[in-house]
Amino acid sequence: MTAHIPRTSRPEEAAPLRRPRTTAGLALAALLLAAAPPLPGRAAGPEPPAPLPSAREIARQLFSTRPGRTDVRITAGWIGPDLAQGLRLAGKTQPYYGAFAASPDRGLYDESATAAVNYHDLDHAAAEALASCNARLKKGERPCVVVAEILPKGFARKAPRITLSMSATRAFRKSYLRARRHKAFAVSRTSGAWGMSVDARSGALAEAQAVANCRSHAREKSPSPEAGKDCTVITRD
Repeated sequence: MTAHIPRTSRPEEAAPLRRPRTTAGLALAALLLAAAPPLPGRAAGPEPPAPLPSAREIARQLFSTRPGRTDVRITAGWIGPDLAQGLRLAGKTQPYYGAFAASPDRGLYDESATAAVNYHDLDHAAAEALASCNARLKKGERPCVVVAEILPKGFARKAPRITLSMSATRAFRKSYLRARRHKAFAVSRTSGAWGMSVDARSGALAEAQAVANCRSHAREKSPSPEAGKDCTVITRD
């Protein structure tokens, strides 16, 4: 969601060696066997997919969704104290994860300055904010940079392996975690969309429905034909 700032054969069996009849023959056979190249091993097949984390494992890595539980980190050195304070105040009202982007040539109060919020991680929020901001610049102007990041409180200390947007976190805790099996939860990191399925007839059906719901959500957020193609199940129970 973007917004302008107001501002990865069985081996063939070798022919058996004839049994040597003398001690010398035994020694020669041993030498031949030692010098022979090893038989080809069985070709390695594709490794089985890693098991998905459980819902409770994911829940332990999530953050609070209560008001005031958001931090704003200033990342551009050319932002003065007054602008930094304004960004912090504006960012506190926005859902994590997010990024503000602006061109040094135009500043924060220009229409090119953009905020991308409510994404599942900082990288994709920043990519969206920068793309939207750069699209509004004229030739020759310095490209946009991320001037501030929107994070949940305690992010640096906790360093989670799995991150979800604020809205996905809220739904995961209030609805998905308490629901009965079969269930699945899917996310699109490029768009910030998500979808879930609970109390399905089978695990396979729950996964398919979660992905379908995620793609539908992504299409609501963006008219791009690519929207939601990266929807992936992150947990199933």
